Amino acid sequence: MDGLFCQSNFGVVTKMGIWLYPEPEAYLSGLVTVARRSDIEALIQVATYIEAFSVTVQYNSPLRAAAAGDPRLAALLARHDDAAIAELETYAAERNIGVFSCSLGFYGPEEVNAAYWAFTQKAMLRRIPDAKFTVEETLRFPLTDEQKKALRFPSAVGVPTLQTFSMLSDNPVPNTGHVYFSAVFPKTAAALFEAQAVISRVFEEMDTPSPVGLFHAPSGAHFRCFMIRIGLLTSHDPEHNRKVRRTLHRLIEVCAAKGWGEYRAPPVTQDAAAAAYGFNNHSLMRFTETLKDAVDPAGIISPGRAGIWPRRYRAQGGAGRPSRS
Repeated sequence: MDGLFCQSNFGVVTKMGIWLYPEPEAYLSGLVTVARRSDIEALIQVATYIEAFSVTVQYNSPLRAAAAGDPRLAALLARHDDAAIAELETYAAERNIGVFSCSLGFYGPEEVNAAYWAFTQKAMLRRIPDAKFTVEETLRFPLTDEQKKALRFPSAVGVPTLQTFSMLSDNPVPNTGHVYFSAVFPKTAAALFEAQAVISRVFEEMDTPSPVGLFHAPSGAHFRCFMIRIGLLTSHDPEHNRKVRRTLHRLIEVCAAKGWGEYRAPPVTQDAAAAAYGFNNHSLMRFTETLKDAVDPAGIISPGRAGIWPRRYRAQGGAGRPSRS
């Protein structure tokens, strides 16, 4: 296609090609809820198969939402034992809320979306006989301005929004900031359960309450992997911030030992996150450094971004990766 032309501040005309999907006729969002922690294995397998049809998938835990105003429930979620699992599953059953859920978004002709949703329910019931299904939202395009304002998740249907960042405005602790750690691991129930336990042990080691518990759903679900995203508050207290940095570096170290990389590391941990990819004497880092030296020999373009330093800074070391002159 012809693409788009734009003029940069340096007076150089560049050409950029952008592929846009045609607007679908309709959108359907369906929610699958399961009653047992062990059900998430089948939930993941079926949802991943459905996802191959260009369907969006988002996992959650109704229990975590319920725990927001219930300290006893929150304490149970932080535990990692069979007794807590049984009690939480009973709690969810009595209130008919389920323990894990999966939201699937279908795009296309209205009849096709309905057929995909019917197929999803049939496939789920073959593996999880007591799974429950709810249609969350149905839309036909184009949307009116009123419909756009009422959308639950505007980005799910291509409406630009800063909604995701609103969670930062709800920070209960004033004068604080945040940094994130996001472990990327295989898209299986076994890996999810292991990640919950491994990350929790790091917080216990640091004598800090773990934000990850038995029913912590994946924060990000990509077609080939899962991610658990953890936000840690920073403040004007230097000692608190030092502890946060120690926790972040320990999380990177422990997860790297499991073969789990980090997604979108903050600047304070980018050297450590990059150094975790140490295969073949850090061959990935040596390759990216070679590219850096070729395209930016003066080392003036974002030095240190993503842990990739220009030659003139490299001798200062960093995160244990090999120095090269």
